[in-house]
Amino acid sequence: MKKTGYLLLLMLLVSCDVAYFLTIQDAKNYLINTKCSTITVNGATLNGISPFICFNFDGEFVINLDSLIIICPNKNKISKYRFMLNGDMLFISNKEKTIVYKGDKLCISFTNLVDFNILPSIFIECNGEPVITDTIYIKATQIPYSGEKDYGH
Repeated sequence: MKKTGYLLLLMLLVSCDVAYFLTIQDAKNYLINTKCSTITVNGATLNGISPFICFNFDGEFVINLDSLIIICPNKNKISKYRFMLNGDMLFISNKEKTIVYKGDKLCISFTNLVDFNILPSIFIECNGEPVITDTIYIKATQIPYSGEKDYGH
């Protein structure tokens, strides 16, 4: 009986799931410097599927959830993703702007998507101007996630 208990415990502790960093513009943490302050962007993926990226804000910004434009390398537009702000689900059912403040974290999760690009848009604004003015390239890497405290989740 004891051996069965230990075996079950061992099976629970050992997992085949491996988290990998996403590289954003070939970096583990990508900084967007603006007039309002800095945004740190980072992300991870579990076994190459279900990636998420997080925007960590160091100031006040306006978020237009319905303006995010994401494409795959084959140029197909991605429209299925979820937003979470500080752990709470956000919905894009209306066109209201969301204001984020210093210390806020906006995460976007996807399904079965590894490499993708975020196109310039008014998704994030600083003083009425778009923050993302160039394409941001994101891809999965083979660097295992180590659970660093400053990482985006």
